Amino acid sequence: MSPLLLACVLVLAPLQDAARARPSEEDVRRTVAELEAALAGSDMARTRKALEAAQIVPDAAVVEAATRALALGPEVALAGLQCLRWNEHPSALESLHRAAKDKRLRRTPALATGLYRAIAWHGDARSIEILTRDPLEPTEHLTIQARILGLGRIRTKDSVDALMRLLALTPAQPSPNRRVLQPWMEDFRVSLAMLTGVDQGLEPELWESWWRENKKDLRVAPEPPVLAAALRERWDRYWGDMRGYGRERRREDRGKD
Repeated sequence: MSPLLLACVLVLAPLQDAARARPSEEDVRRTVAELEAALAGSDMARTRKALEAAQIVPDAAVVEAATRALALGPEVALAGLQCLRWNEHPSALESLHRAAKDKRLRRTPALATGLYRAIAWHGDARSIEILTRDPLEPTEHLTIQARILGLGRIRTKDSVDALMRLLALTPAQPSPNRRVLQPWMEDFRVSLAMLTGVDQGLEPELWESWWRENKKDLRVAPEPPVLAAALRERWDRYWGDMRGYGRERRREDRGKD
């Protein structure tokens, strides 16, 4: 390939990527119309199909239409949360943040779990406050797990600090030297390891000791570390195969969680 042709390719490739990412006005109109029609009806299969199609149309109008699903029944609301999880328009996360104020979503375990997973998927530091707000509400295992593993997706030192503060909520056992590990210690372990590249195992005391020694100088790398196979497998089982730690999941895999 000649230098001139190579230069043209390097210039045009980002423009082509941008064009692919920007839906046409016709795509937006068609997607919004189908969402509105589906959400106004009672055919769950049609509603789910419309919300799945909207996942790959990053546009504010599409997000606005999809957000209406959150006010409907639990099955529709869950599909709406999935749509907002995968839709890459910035307003999708903003809609999820607003949804976190809805007591019905926060206090219904299945909806709360879907909400926190969707928020965390975007990996935005602004979500840390939401993921740590009233951390034991509700107390169901999957909802608390979504918060803990969600923080592991947000690659900032504040996420580590938030996880350590959550870990400190673990109540003391009758034995003065140990704490109740609870069913979430494996989740704390993998999230902390994803952020720090360090594995202190399943003992809260070891993590707390490490944190005291390293808190001041800790820097969270932009890219995830290479983890031991067991930790990586646990992470991948929850979030999907994330070798590149981006949104590279195949389009046909979306909406199947």
